[in-house]
Amino acid sequence: METQELNQYEHYNEILNSNLKLVMFDRVIDDLDCDKIIVDDAASGSRLVDFLKKKGDRSICVASTINKLSVGQLREQGIRLKVDNCPDLMLEYVLEDEDDVFMKKMEETLSSKKTDAIIALDQRSGIMALNKAKELNIKVPEELQIICYSNSTMAKYSYPQLTVVDQHSKELGKKTFTRILNLMKNKDEVQVTRIHTLKTTLLERGTTRK
Repeated sequence: METQELNQYEHYNEILNSNLKLVMFDRVIDDLDCDKIIVDDAASGSRLVDFLKKKGDRSICVASTINKLSVGQLREQGIRLKVDNCPDLMLEYVLEDEDDVFMKKMEETLSSKKTDAIIALDQRSGIMALNKAKELNIKVPEELQIICYSNSTMAKYSYPQLTVVDQHSKELGKKTFTRILNLMKNKDEVQVTRIHTLKTTLLERGTTRK
């Protein structure tokens, strides 16, 4: 996380130059020539817009506390590109690293009563958005739908339970381990760099309408 925020990854180049095996997963650095196991972040963002549009939502807020990370940028890119091709949709943003600033801007956004749905690019922003909506007596999901990324414990125990984008972290980890094991066993002089992409799944729970 800090590596991407500071854009400092010379230590990874040192690993590659020393002929050690390196496989990046989830949060990757595009400029590094190594194997990568990733999820379809941009495509998943596009699918979320389609999902909300079918539910009748027209004003979508993108919320994030990870806008400096590659995964957050890709998710936002997929959302924005889809909305750009839908003239009847509107985007607004709450992108802040600091919790206090995030909550203040989220309150300003939701107080306008114009927001139909929130796509939170990370679980932290999703939970904070849900808490702020409840504080403002906004009914979720009747008046406001919320979707966030990451199917972890915190999202399961929110109330109502957050609808999430499942990135299949266990499968991601297994494929990363398998790939690095195969690289270590491969004695060929010519190495083929591979990028494997997993498709995310939307798990509908209590913060989206049925």
